[in-house]
Amino acid sequence: MLDSALSLLPEKQDKKVAIHRDYRFPGKVVCNLGQLNQVFMNLLTNALQSIDGAGVIRVRTEPDGDEILITIKDSGQGIPPEVLPHIFEPFYSKKVMGRSGTGLGLAIVKRIVEAHNGTIDVDSRPGHGSTFSVFLPLSLS
Repeated sequence: MLDSALSLLPEKQDKKVAIHRDYRFPGKVVCNLGQLNQVFMNLLTNALQSIDGAGVIRVRTEPDGDEILITIKDSGQGIPPEVLPHIFEPFYSKKVMGRSGTGLGLAIVKRIVEAHNGTIDVDSRPGHGSTFSVFLPLSLS
């Protein structure tokens, strides 16, 4: 599913973004494939948009107890500390004019992850990129 989302990322001629995959989870997760594809497309598109010029996006999966951890890390601009507490709020957007965004993307991402009994966290610092961590249970309870 992650490879599918990566293949659908919009290509940017002005960017040279390297994608590094590190899949360490060999199993399967019970999920709504379409919904989780939307989650990863949104996170990957945001990662791509956060990078000006050249950069790196790292995608990793690994087991974490009774969950799978999926991390998407970018070398982009990072998120300012005053913005970070609001990024999952509906209609909250700090994108620059000319860049698409309704402010619904991360709110929908969080809703979908939580509907799968999972959680999403973010670690970000301006100038150092962002890491989104999605934890999903290996089985539905």
